[in-house]
Amino acid sequence: MAGRLGYDLGLFTTSRSPERERERVGSLLGGLVDGLILVGPSSSRQFLRALEQVPAPIVLINYFGPPTHLPVIRADNYHATTDLLRHLLALGHRRIAHISGAPHSGQGAERLRAYREVMQAAGLWNERWVVPGGFTQEGGLQAARQLLTQDPPPTAIFAGNDLSALGVYEAARERGLEIPNQLSVVGFDDIPIAAHLQPPLTTVAQPVQAMARMAVELLVRGLGGQRLAEEVQEFPSQLVLRASTAAPL
Repeated sequence: MAGRLGYDLGLFTTSRSPERERERVGSLLGGLVDGLILVGPSSSRQFLRALEQVPAPIVLINYFGPPTHLPVIRADNYHATTDLLRHLLALGHRRIAHISGAPHSGQGAERLRAYREVMQAAGLWNERWVVPGGFTQEGGLQAARQLLTQDPPPTAIFAGNDLSALGVYEAARERGLEIPNQLSVVGFDDIPIAAHLQPPLTTVAQPVQAMARMAVELLVRGLGGQRLAEEVQEFPSQLVLRASTAAPL
């Protein structure tokens, strides 16, 4: 879309490092780019205030930090997580563990908040059922190993994202556990491999393309001199039911 509008689009990654994010954003805004779209930015208040002073247009995607004057486009994480958990509860699961996300991730915080509130409302909250996984496959593997050695172990694991869920699958295979008959697993993000796992993963799909189009449209308006509204536009996410969940034995 950016190309059709006459703009070149560069893609840069910060590997979820707040320090690298600040360095990369500083260098880009030093004259290398006319505008910036930040995906899942750090929630540091100081960093945010610095961004608000930049004359170039900036759009934030999947930002869940302190209030900001910058336009925000994000996918619903809270209600999508509650849908996942209610699905597991409806199947009869009561020992539902959560592998939480990266420490600086606003999306991870939203998913954890929803998990905590749903489990508390059901009278099932237990802090030992939450283990950090950092949104990586290796982190998911290590966290699942820790959870599955508990007595009694969880009957279901809500991985903070699909990469973490890949680690859960690996940990289940190590222990000879069959998914979903002996362990139900759910993830988040609906990455392409999720539908091709054995069994295919129950997860949440975010409207990535619609969000990206809106971000580019806003950025182009800003580049054209239009003042961008200080508002949050939230897109609904969708529960994707596949074969990685079943009633506990």
